[in-house]
Amino acid sequence: MYHIRPSLDHKKFVKLSDSPDMESNFLSSNPKVHISPTQLNWTPPPFPLSSEEVDFIAGLKTIGGNREPTIREGLALHLYMANADMKSKAFCNSDGDMLVAPQQGRLDVQTEFEMMGMKFKVSLPDGPSRGYVQEIFGSHFELPDLGPIGGHGMANPRDFEVPLASFEIDETRWEVVYKIGGQLFSAVHDHSPFDVVAWHGNYVPYKYVMEKFIFVGSLSKDHINPSVFTILTAKSKATGIPLVNVLTLSE
Repeated sequence: MYHIRPSLDHKKFVKLSDSPDMESNFLSSNPKVHISPTQLNWTPPPFPLSSEEVDFIAGLKTIGGNREPTIREGLALHLYMANADMKSKAFCNSDGDMLVAPQQGRLDVQTEFEMMGMKFKVSLPDGPSRGYVQEIFGSHFELPDLGPIGGHGMANPRDFEVPLASFEIDETRWEVVYKIGGQLFSAVHDHSPFDVVAWHGNYVPYKYVMEKFIFVGSLSKDHINPSVFTILTAKSKATGIPLVNVLTLSE
């Protein structure tokens, strides 16, 4: 990745106060962790009050997870509720990959490319937005093995969209919030981090429209395992056991 200005050209890091709404340590030794065997689901959360400006990062709230990022295996599940754009502000997650699933309101995500710790900025073209964020540590999302389905079906590679090349020259003050080891740090840049003029490689951000998913069903007697609804999977260190599966269901 080739920047106009070096990405290391910034002021010193400042540790931010711990967010009461975010958590990355889900070990049993953490007294804030509640362990439950119950199957759980979450209804969409309320939007922030109109009198408050809450951007994507400030609106993240953790609801569950497993293990913690420094072990390099585990996951965290967050909700987000936002009503304001990230203005001259970017976020860099060095703990792992994030999959964002909007429940209401589109997101306009501006990114730069790096193998780890990709910076991004979120704007809200439709106004207030909310949804879910799946974060994984030590693994990457990939297409599942189709097995007897063959070469096509479920989520096809051609339906995943990647960004077009673009860059901006902005030499005003920018804040970049970094997440590492479950803690947040801030560094001030005197230029936009989105000044990448060229890149090579194939590990880039992407998006997928769930309506393009090709469903596979049973035509005989019994139902098929829920794994046939898998869009993406992330492998764990145990063979045959995924860290997480991302599924979709038909309406």
